[in-house]
Amino acid sequence: MHSDKYFFQKFPIGSVITLLVGIFLFLVNLSFVEQIKYLREYNYLVHFAKNSIAFVLIVYSIPFILMYFIKFPNKKKFEMNLEEVKKNFLDNIKSKDGKLIADFVSFRPWMNQEFYVKSVKGIPKIFIPIYLVSFTIKNDILYIIEAEVSINSKEYRISGYYLVHLSNIVSANLSQDRIFFSSSMGDAAAKVNFIEIIHSSGTIKIPIFEEELLSNYGNISPLREEYSLKVMTLLKYLNKELL
Repeated sequence: MHSDKYFFQKFPIGSVITLLVGIFLFLVNLSFVEQIKYLREYNYLVHFAKNSIAFVLIVYSIPFILMYFIKFPNKKKFEMNLEEVKKNFLDNIKSKDGKLIADFVSFRPWMNQEFYVKSVKGIPKIFIPIYLVSFTIKNDILYIIEAEVSINSKEYRISGYYLVHLSNIVSANLSQDRIFFSSSMGDAAAKVNFIEIIHSSGTIKIPIFEEELLSNYGNISPLREEYSLKVMTLLKYLNKELL
């Protein structure tokens, strides 16, 4: 089974160039070698070497090109799989009779050794690692559930579970922090917006929206507006409950 990063594989330009060089070597005419006195007796070896190198280059490059098209990274499939996983996740949440007050799709590059981002019409909407977050209320208790998503297998795994009685919540706010981390791609930093809930026993910080790395891949304004609207609705609801 493919990992989610196959959605982000790049076109094998190097392999295409190698293939073209191999084809060129096969087609190039080396008849001029016979006109060179010192190479005339090695004419057969020159042609043999040329064709052998061409054959190796072509055979080496073709599998990489074929594998790209066999596993063609379809953005539409990524979006459809994500919507299916999100629906299953939220349906499961709603089945517990709680009131869903907000849900988020969260990009958390510091949670994995590798992270990838792609833009759709200039907006960085496709990324991994990807997490789902839900905020629900049932019997005056706030439930926060986080789930790590596998796009290719259309599955999710619960990675965080919090519950706090509304009467114990002191405040609910939006905060921002910068996370420095190392990955297989080198050192990086992520500017992250958190939902921060301070309660009588401590603080819960839920990463909601990363903007520093995403902004390197396109215009994040539409995403920021979407997240801001959800955050405002969530905080308004929670702070109303605290009155």
